[in-house]
Amino acid sequence: MESLSRPLFVLLGPPGSGKGTQGKRLSQEFGLPIMSVGGMVRVFCDTHTDRMLCEEIRARYEKGIPQPDEVVITIVRDYLTKHDTSRGLIADAFPLTLLEAEALTDMVAEYALDAPLVFFLSIDIDTATERISHRKVCSECSRTFTPSEAAYSAGICDACGGALIIRPDDHPDIVRHRFEEYHTRLEEVREYYEKRGGLHMLDATAPSEQVYVTILEICAQKGYYPQ
Repeated sequence: MESLSRPLFVLLGPPGSGKGTQGKRLSQEFGLPIMSVGGMVRVFCDTHTDRMLCEEIRARYEKGIPQPDEVVITIVRDYLTKHDTSRGLIADAFPLTLLEAEALTDMVAEYALDAPLVFFLSIDIDTATERISHRKVCSECSRTFTPSEAAYSAGICDACGGALIIRPDDHPDIVRHRFEEYHTRLEEVREYYEKRGGLHMLDATAPSEQVYVTILEICAQKGYYPQ
């Protein structure tokens, strides 16, 4: 059965909720690119000519400080102008504020994407902190890896070949601060999509495979099927 034209899957949730893991699975099965803010920050700073702006962005990123809305929206628009979204898109950790959500609504119309299907991965702070303290991140594309994945032990990303590292902002104290920041900011976004429709709350403390099965079931209900 064929999918609708241009699906937009949005993965939201605090750090450690499994957004990256679910995003990788969706990307592999649906053949869609992943728009990850973390990865886009690196690419943007490597290619943008405003060195002072890029230094400020990098400093916030390394300390786990949220980027201002205008910076995130600029980076997202930069990504959309340079990548093919003709088959659809997966947004990992975007939008994170009400202003960003409103901007995404405008972008959906501009790029002829379907109305977003939003998966909100809910998790408690202790479980999230435990998960993050054991993960590694690709230094090139920002994909995340857990100890159960072969690439984790090899230390090499199986998507782009980049080196896997432990992020400086994955220290437990910083994780807890980031978690609280995300929770406060995401509440407005959750309410925004709850009113507009398309929001699906998922228990991210459940096994990762179980969460993904639920995501696929919701996709099928909306007419989206793997390629």
